[in-house]
Amino acid sequence: MIEKDIEANQPKEEKLNWEGLTNQQLLILLGERLQTGEIKVDKNQEYIYTGSEEINREIIVFLKDGKIKPDPAEEFFKKHGIKK
Repeated sequence: MIEKDIEANQPKEEKLNWEGLTNQQLLILLGERLQTGEIKVDKNQEYIYTGSEEINREIIVFLKDGKIKPDPAEEFFKKHGIKK
């Protein structure tokens, strides 16, 4: 069920086999997206994010501990009305 939800929300033109990617390949993709501005770094270099810095950060990944905000699991539970 979770996989179907993830697939349904992924852009159709970008179907990567994320499970087959190595950490090195993931870092290369991250670097490319940082260069193009698709992913941004905050001014204190504490986290990376998508969205507009001034208006709305869609998703934030904290570099110190890897925590994600908003929490994807929490968002999934909320979307499907599941209580923990």
